[in-house]
Amino acid sequence: MLGWACLSLQEREGTGYNLHASELASALAARGHAVTYLRSGIDYSLRPGMQVRPRERWRGVDCHDLVNSPNLAIGMFNFRNVAAQVSSPEQSAFIVEWLRGQRAQVVHVHSLEGFGFDLIGAIRAAGLPVVVTPHNYFALCPQVDLLYREVAVCDDYEGGERCLHCLSTPDPAREIWSRRWSQSTPGLVRDGIGRALHRGVVGIANRSESLAMGDDLQDASVDIVMPEPAACHTANPARLNQRVLEGDRHLRVLNNYGHRRAAGSAALSAACAVLCPSKFLLGVHAAMGVARGVLRHVPLGQPHFDAIAEASRQSAFDSRVPWTATDSSRPLRFGFFGSTRYNKGLGVLTSAILALDPPTRARCHFHIRASGDVSAHRAALSAVPQASFCGGYTPWDLPSALGDFDVGIVPTTGLENSPFVVLEHLHGGKFTVASELGGPTDFIKPGINGLFAPAGDPAALAEVIRGLVRGDVSIPSPRDVREASALRCFGNYVDEVVGILGEACG
Repeated sequence: MLGWACLSLQEREGTGYNLHASELASALAARGHAVTYLRSGIDYSLRPGMQVRPRERWRGVDCHDLVNSPNLAIGMFNFRNVAAQVSSPEQSAFIVEWLRGQRAQVVHVHSLEGFGFDLIGAIRAAGLPVVVTPHNYFALCPQVDLLYREVAVCDDYEGGERCLHCLSTPDPAREIWSRRWSQSTPGLVRDGIGRALHRGVVGIANRSESLAMGDDLQDASVDIVMPEPAACHTANPARLNQRVLEGDRHLRVLNNYGHRRAAGSAALSAACAVLCPSKFLLGVHAAMGVARGVLRHVPLGQPHFDAIAEASRQSAFDSRVPWTATDSSRPLRFGFFGSTRYNKGLGVLTSAILALDPPTRARCHFHIRASGDVSAHRAALSAVPQASFCGGYTPWDLPSALGDFDVGIVPTTGLENSPFVVLEHLHGGKFTVASELGGPTDFIKPGINGLFAPAGDPAALAEVIRGLVRGDVSIPSPRDVREASALRCFGNYVDEVVGILGEACG
């Protein structure tokens, strides 16, 4: 397996992507397969050249770090390193030799962040099958999530022209030297003369900038002013899903970023199979040039999904309707689980709560679990006693934490793939209000297991909340929500992946 995050850190590094990859790796090892993992793009050393450094053996998986990758992880740090992202033949040849030494029979790529796109072709040329699970849009978009300036969905990258003004990112050569220095020297050495030497190394890296980038990328760094989380929203236009999935404008190539998209699509097309957790993600990759013959829809399962579903089944309230509009004994409880990252939609929810009329708000309670700095959201809702900020959470908090509310709210403003939070809510039998955008459209059946709200529109979300409080839509029992949802257990998911890996091996 290949990726950029440390498996043993699970969701603490790489969030849902790494939780999925780590659980799958450990499940394969538990079934008796020999599993080796290589991460790249994070670890650097002043020792010249690339090396593979053993990290640990975790749950039966041998974990290694590729040191001194020419491609940085996470993806935003490699934003301006387009030439190396497209083709890093030295790195790819090094990894192929390492795979031969590991006697690998099949390679499962979970992220190309930290690797060159030419790696898949090099592995195939060496006679090894490759399977890819894309957890985001990195092969198609250097920003990773198809977001323009981190906030607006990019439904047309304009052949690469729009990428030039997307992100303010570090010079990759400077970042590599900074990591090599900081990871190789103790803190005391970095003081005094060590710090001066560091500045000199960075200066050399700056003078080498033109070697790392194409001529048309020199002005790619643009200062971005992030919006206030509770005050500014970028409403997405109607039919945005369809706009992303339709048309041939995604295939235009006008500059190096356009060539990057074409190279990423070609790399995935060279794989034996590309396992897409949502139909929407599959459609986006097809629209951007990935061969349809390799794309396969493989919905996710996770151990903590199973634990959530089992906790719901064991509840004495599993077959009961949780709340009705005629219930005057308590408010309708809504739950938000996520982070303060803009595209997760906490700002949209905050504004929607403020937009509610006082009588409606008095019949609600909002249970908010978000990692990150929520001070702006707290301040905005300081006069709203119906909103409670309850801190962050881990996946294993969820079997009990999902009992704290009746209806889940997932007001994302970006093109989510197969969002864990939607699947967690549905496994827990929670009627879920989600944005009609991206991967959630795979799972929500309006009026049956949830409702849609237009993405990035607080007023529309507030009206959905009002409708639930009025009783316009009846909230079903947790058991009915689960039975109406397309869910799968982790064991069945692993069975399917094992079958595909075996098929790739012939």
